[in-house]
Amino acid sequence: MNSIMHRLLAPVAAAWLGLAGMAAARELCDGIALLRPLLAVDRSDVREFLAAEAEAWREDESNADVRFARNFLRHEILARCTAGPYPGAAAALVRLGRQAGQVATALRSAADHLLDTHARRRADGAVELRTSGLVGLDPYLLAEMFAALWEREGWPRRDMTAAHYERLAALVGTADASATAITDYPGGVRVEPRAGMIALCRQPRS
Repeated sequence: MNSIMHRLLAPVAAAWLGLAGMAAARELCDGIALLRPLLAVDRSDVREFLAAEAEAWREDESNADVRFARNFLRHEILARCTAGPYPGAAAALVRLGRQAGQVATALRSAADHLLDTHARRRADGAVELRTSGLVGLDPYLLAEMFAALWEREGWPRRDMTAAHYERLAALVGTADASATAITDYPGGVRVEPRAGMIALCRQPRS
């Protein structure tokens, strides 16, 4: 997974989604989705089908360039494994990717549930997160919860890194949150910890 995607996703989910590879479906915008129906079909099966139908196809020449890490792994490492002592390596990686995708989905589902249970909208528009029921939870799950909050609110995520989400997760277990200073996060989001709660609100542009 490249550095851009790592910034967009929470620390744990980013790693699992990276292992999962391309998604079979992804929403591009409202009403438009990108579908990849052939992801689960072996490349050789597609070529054999097209040859039997006398249909031509185009090869992306960049896929053969081993200067790219993905191609080096595919052609130099994985090919040797499958042709040598580990013929089931490719199938094992496919299974790992599918399981990783399931773990990432479960993490996001748990994070959404935490927000539904512990977050509320205040009259001033801020999101108030009650932390009493979150203390003791795994910090990586809490980091994913904050990433889900950023996505749900539509706050800018381009400059949010794993370190930012981890710092937010650490606020939940702060012994004396009332003594923690107010902090501004990338995109103009102000985080105000108080005893038993954290208030988050995006500041208007001046």
